[in-house]
Amino acid sequence: AARGGIIPDPIGDTIRMSTEDMVNLINQDLYLSAGLETVSNLIGLPFITDSATNTTLYGLARSTGNFLSPDSAGDTYVNGNAALITNANLRVAIRQAVVEKANYNDLFYVCSPTQAMLFKNKHDDIIRKMAPTDTSFGFATNLFFDMIPIFVDKDCPAASWFLIDRGSVAIGVW
Repeated sequence: AARGGIIPDPIGDTIRMSTEDMVNLINQDLYLSAGLETVSNLIGLPFITDSATNTTLYGLARSTGNFLSPDSAGDTYVNGNAALITNANLRVAIRQAVVEKANYNDLFYVCSPTQAMLFKNKHDDIIRKMAPTDTSFGFATNLFFDMIPIFVDKDCPAASWFLIDRGSVAIGVW
């Protein structure tokens, strides 16, 4: 029935649009503080990282004995109340992950567009025109910090940075 119409493949387009909607919802859920097995959302990064507020995970009490919480509350967030992330805070997060046996090459940061802008503003003074013939200014490539990539996500909370270990985090849909 669609042959010769303005939409060449209505079924394919419907599947594509539904998949895009699902991916957007999964991405939004990733930054919610939801984690109970009875809710339909993913277990969000804020839920995983906040062991002080969320005392159980997968029905188990979080403790250093079962490795569902950090050794100390200070390892959960690195000066999380700072509006502008510092280089020292970013490095402390890296150090804590590596000490806990993360592979340095598997690490990446995720932040909001607001934090990415603040990060760029912080480092603008470092970026200089390299040669008289160079016409590019600012950041010409994706963002990195100490060789760790920084991904900007529109759904990430405006004041948040997450350091993620690709080797130990997976997103699954049941």
